[in-house]
Amino acid sequence: MVWTGGSVVGAVASVQMKSMYSISWSFACRCVNSTYGMSTSGQRVKTRCPHSLSLYVAVGHASLKEFLLKYMILIHTSAASDLAIRSEAFAEFEAAHGAVIGELSITGELIDTHELAVLGAKVVRTNGGLSVTNGPFAETTEWVGGYYIVDVASEDRAIEIAARFVEARYAAVEVRAFALPPL
Repeated sequence: MVWTGGSVVGAVASVQMKSMYSISWSFACRCVNSTYGMSTSGQRVKTRCPHSLSLYVAVGHASLKEFLLKYMILIHTSAASDLAIRSEAFAEFEAAHGAVIGELSITGELIDTHELAVLGAKVVRTNGGLSVTNGPFAETTEWVGGYYIVDVASEDRAIEIAARFVEARYAAVEVRAFALPPL
């Protein structure tokens, strides 16, 4: 039984939209996402589905929200915050990221993380034809310096992770939930 963005195959389901981000499934199932899933014993297991938000139906009863708790943590930076971190807290900065990456790798909560290059940024627009503008841009005061994608038990856990970064003392560290697949 598989649900892929709009249809349930092999199961009779009643799906009710409670709010934009809360969907309840009223059939005996356990839904799992493509990166980490739930075994029949309730343990998180790695799956190999090519569709990042496809759901696989197993045994049990749960809400979709329980199993689709992926968040992107966007670490914003600026010239001033970057300079402050490098001069005041660089060792702490490296240690914090190393500790978070190590912990999240062990717990299976880390999906991906990367620092983003400042140089070589491009802005692409297609209104009236293709236009590509090279960056960085003089008028930009803040940019995304890196990101983490995590699969965690709750929004509170994602916020707890974001608060551990040194960057949060100098600039915004944003926590954004992944959007649910369309019904």
